[in-house]
Order: sequence, then structure tokens, then C-alpha cells
Amino acid sequence: MCTAMTLQSVQGENFFGRTMDFSYPIEPGVFIIPKDYQWQSLSTNKRYINRYSFIGIGQETDGMLGFLMV
Repeated sequence: MCTAMTLQSVQGENFFGRTMDFSYPIEPGVFIIPKDYQWQSLSTNKRYINRYSFIGIGQETDGMLGFLMV
């Protein structure tokens, strides 16, 4: 079962986190993605640029980063 929580700092910044349950072993890592990072979609071959930086847990496989976005 997944668990989620939110926190708000004294400065009014909001933080969200959650756990994920998988039925198979994974090798996750912590990744820091800067603002304006360029992504390329594997399905459409389009390029995207994210507006915000974020820290996430994901997995790198064959040179590709995978994140579970909720």
C-alpha cells in the first residue's frame, strides 16, 4: 500500500512525497533535475522542457531515466 504526505515550510513552500510498492526488485536512485531540462519522448520523438526543477526517485536503464509521476 502506498503512503503519501505533504509538508509546508515556514516560507510557504509545499512539499509532497509518497512511497511506492512494487512486486519486483528495483534499483532506484535519487535524481536532481534542473529547471529547463530537455526531455525526449520515446513514443513521439518530441522534445519537452520542464518549467520547474525537481528531486525524484527513479531508475536509469540503458541511458534512460524513468520516474513514476503522480
